[in-house]
Formats: sequence, C-alpha cells, structure tokens
Amino acid sequence: MKIRTQLILTYIIISLFPVLLISWTAYSKVQDALVAEQQNSLESTAELKIDSVRDYFSFFSKEIAIAKEHFILRQDLPLLIRSEKEADSPEKKRVSQTIDRDAKSILSAAKEVRVLFLADPNGKIVYSSKKETEQKNIGEIFPVRGLEAFQKGKDGIFLSDILYDKKLNDRNFLESAPVYDLSGNFSGVLIFQIDAESLFSVVQETTGMGSTGETLLARRVSENPAIPNNEKTYDPQGKMVMFLNPLRFDRNASFNRFIRFGDKTGLPIQNAVQEKNGSGISIDYRGQEVLSVWRYLPEYRWGLVTKRDMTEVLSPVYEWRNTAIMVFFAMVLFIVFFSFLFAHFLLSPIKEIMNVVKEFRSGNKTIRLSRKIISSKNEIGEFGRILESYADEVLQTEQDTKKQIEEKTEQLAKQESEMEKKLENVERANKLMIGRELEMVKLKKEIAEYKNNKQ
Repeated sequence: MKIRTQLILTYIIISLFPVLLISWTAYSKVQDALVAEQQNSLESTAELKIDSVRDYFSFFSKEIAIAKEHFILRQDLPLLIRSEKEADSPEKKRVSQTIDRDAKSILSAAKEVRVLFLADPNGKIVYSSKKETEQKNIGEIFPVRGLEAFQKGKDGIFLSDILYDKKLNDRNFLESAPVYDLSGNFSGVLIFQIDAESLFSVVQETTGMGSTGETLLARRVSENPAIPNNEKTYDPQGKMVMFLNPLRFDRNASFNRFIRFGDKTGLPIQNAVQEKNGSGISIDYRGQEVLSVWRYLPEYRWGLVTKRDMTEVLSPVYEWRNTAIMVFFAMVLFIVFFSFLFAHFLLSPIKEIMNVVKEFRSGNKTIRLSRKIISSKNEIGEFGRILESYADEVLQTEQDTKKQIEEKTEQLAKQESEMEKKLENVERANKLMIGRELEMVKLKKEIAEYKNNKQ
C-alpha cells in the first residue's frame, strides 16, 4: 500500500473515530433521556386516566347517593309497591307520574344514565324510565350481573363490572343503592343503567399521546370456551385477558380481543390484570414495539395500560440521527478532501526527492532539489539538505577521481612512450646482436671449411 493511501486512511480514521464515538455516545444518551421522558409522560397519563376513571365513577356514586335520598322516592316507592296489585288505579298513576318527574330530574343531571329502575325488595322492577322493562325481574333484564347488582345494592352503593349486550352491541354497567322510606325502613333498590361509551371516551382520549398512543382497559377472565364473550366476568383464576374498550387500531376489540397468559404479545396488560404495576418496552397486540406503563385498579379489578409506539417515541432521535448522518457524511467528504490535500502537501517534497535521487542514480549528477525543499525548516527540508550535501560530496569525489584518473592516464601514457622507446632500442640492440651472431656463425663455418680443404 502506498504511503499516500496509508496517510489518507490514517487521517480519516484518526479524524472520524472520535466523531463516531462522541456521536454514538450522544445518540445513546439522547435516546435514553427521551425514553425516560416519554416514560414519565406515560406514567403521568396513566395516573391521569386512573384519576379520570375514579372521578367518573365517583360522580355516579354521588348522583345515586343523592337520588336515593330524594323525598319523592322515599315517600312514593312504598306507595307504588303497594299499588302494584291495582294496575289502573288513580293512586298508582299519580305516584308513577310523580316519580316520572323526579326521574327526569335525576336523568337530566346525569346524562350518561340511560335507564333508572326502582325494584321492590324481591327484585321486581316496579318503575323504569324505559316502560317496557317494568314488571320484569331484574335478572331477566340483566342476566349476567343484574341479580348481583340488586342483592349488593340492598346493603349499600354497588358498582357492577362493565356488561356487554351482544344483540344490541351495547356496553354498560349498573350502579345500585338501597332506598329507605321516610321511617327508615328498607323499601327497594334504586338502579342506574349507565352507558359505558362515555367511560371509553374518557379512557380513549389521546391528547398528548401522539399518533400511536392509546390506553387499554382489560380484565382477567376464564379461558372456558363454553362461556360466551358477553358473559365472561372477572375470574381471579383466569388465564386470559379480555379487552374492555375499543382500541385506537381495533375498534371491535371490546369483548372480542383476547390475550392468553404467556403470549409474547401484550405483556403489559397481562401484568396489569395480575395486579402488577410497572413500565418498559415490549411488543403490543399489533406486534409493534411499544413503550408502556401498566397499572392495576383494585377497586374495579381492571388492568390499565398506556402505551406509545417506539418509532414515534424515538422519532426526534431518528430525526437527529438522520441529520447527524448527513453531517457525518459531509465531514467524511471534507476530511477525505482535506486528507488528499494534506497527503499531497506532505508527499510532494518526498516525491520530488525520490525523482531527484532516481535521476542522480541514472547519471545526472548535476540535478538538485528545489530551493523550496532546501529552505524548508521541517524534517523533509533537513533530509533534503543532507541529500544535497551528499550529492555534492559524491560529485566532488567523482570529479577528484576523474582528475586522478586523467593524471594517471597521462603518466601511464608517458611511461608507455618511454617504454616503447626503450623497446625500440632493445630491439635495435637485439637486431645488432643477432647480426653479429650470424656473422660469427658464418665466420666459424668458413673457418671450418678452410680447415677441411687444407687437409
């Protein structure tokens, strides 16, 4: 890998690592802070919903407590019961009309009360603001909780659980209270049939809960499939959760949507109906990750959950994250660009030094570094000056060597010339010596011939 690439990568890593670390730390802290803030908000909402539910029922408890003390009811209910045997008697008509006027006054003060009933001590309806229900037993009108409301209403104010009329797709609850005559003797039971939709409106209010927030009401019921949904009442041993109110994302959930204990979805509402309070992140009935707060309402034996999708809870963080990512990539581009410039600025002198060294080695001994490098005060400049000094020394050494070689060559040339002259003289002398030798041989030969001839 080239130094340029190494420098660029090193600079990018050194520059971006702190940015990434700081950004991730900030992101985590902001996310945790936002989740904590939203959790506090949901807890406040849950407490507000619980207070609203309690205020809601407290209102009707106060209304029935006041109504049962009305003079007309205390005076005329015993008269109405005694006149039951005389269906068309003037006394019964008078008493019924008097109670009608009083009932209208009561119903106008509590508009959520659909029907007002007066039952005799045996549970028979002797008066109803809904006339077709008169003369029926309370158990006939409300098979599931009617008799319970009557019996417990004899002893004091009683509030039933929410009832569901499957035929009419109607949800309501009963509130009952004893009525005593003017002498303080028990004369019957006053019963309100109250529309639960007004309660659901209070519970389902989503102000401040964003586009995904909602509140769930549920109770613990039996898994027994033989019990119709509309007859599933609170069961302390039940292993199933039944939703009571319509949901923001499932308008038909009331008395129709169930969650079994142990299911991976809806853990908050499972905890709530099991008398547990808490908060946390879980998966809701839609399979969405949500931040939830769950509470148990012991007086109603209900579980309540306020929740909000995590995607919405963290949407400000996601926006911040997206902005941070854009800034990060802009920083990456800037750092890469700056890294190239830095690498170029740092490596250009080194590259020039390399080129000069290559030229010098190839034989161009006069090439030199630019004055910019030589005059630089950094390590590269110092290295350049060392190379420059070394090049001068090499050049001087070569020049001195060349001069010595030339001098030696000249000296050797003179010596060679002298040697040649000496060789010529030697050859000349040698030739003379050889000629003399030949003459001597010739002379010896002639003397020998002479001697032979003389003999």
